[in-house]
Amino acid sequence: MVHFAVWPLLLLPLAAVAFNDVFDEELLIKPLPDGFVYSFFQFTTRWQLAANDSLLHTHLVSRSLAELVHHYDVSELHLSFTNGIWRYENWGFPVVDAGPGAEVWAWFANAKDDGEVDGRWKQLCGTLSGLFCASLSFVDGTNTFRPEYSLRPQTHRFGEELRVRYAALPREIVCTENLTPWKKLLPCKLREGFASLLTPDHVYSGNYHSLALHVRKLCEDAECGRFQLEVRQSVSLVQDQRLFGGKDWSVRKLFGQGMEGACTLAASSKLYVDV
Repeated sequence: MVHFAVWPLLLLPLAAVAFNDVFDEELLIKPLPDGFVYSFFQFTTRWQLAANDSLLHTHLVSRSLAELVHHYDVSELHLSFTNGIWRYENWGFPVVDAGPGAEVWAWFANAKDDGEVDGRWKQLCGTLSGLFCASLSFVDGTNTFRPEYSLRPQTHRFGEELRVRYAALPREIVCTENLTPWKKLLPCKLREGFASLLTPDHVYSGNYHSLALHVRKLCEDAECGRFQLEVRQSVSLVQDQRLFGGKDWSVRKLFGQGMEGACTLAASSKLYVDV
């Protein structure tokens, strides 16, 4: 594994210190054994908050995501759009796994009964549908599940009861209309940092691509007097090296261009090459 640190920032912007939030971006490039190349992008924003702080005054975290957490009292949200088949027998496991088509699940806090959760869930899926130009508004009671064992919370809730809802739309068509709003949630938007490599032509021409969003509210104590709002956005790509004319590859060959500039809001930008 070769590790490169790109554009390390010694000092955060004053606004980031005032808001107590930080943004990091990472890119892993790994040649696979049968002539394919796996690229995994991860963008992580962490925002430290107190219980009386408003989620509606954002800096690095997208306001639309903060409003989802606030309005629907979401403790945890996971969403992915995936096309293609991951070949586990040849490639091993991806960094982040995802089912085909669209997959979404959420954990809700402070709900008095299942009826209230179902109402929040329906509204949440409708909002996500509009935000990502997807068909999540078709999620209803016929394709919603309440897993008891297969899904567990990834948050620190100190025993507080959370209620989960899960749905999958395996026939969802993944396209540019999903990528563009997803990129706009990033602090540096479309044309800076590693996100500038994610051009639709190269993302959607690969053998496998998966777009994901993961939001968690991490409490530091039982009263949740202080907590961290974590937003992770990731992209997984698998491309055939034969399309590049042989086994040699480069960032420009994989993504059609080099990076257009640093994301000045990133505390770190790290590139990993697993050879």
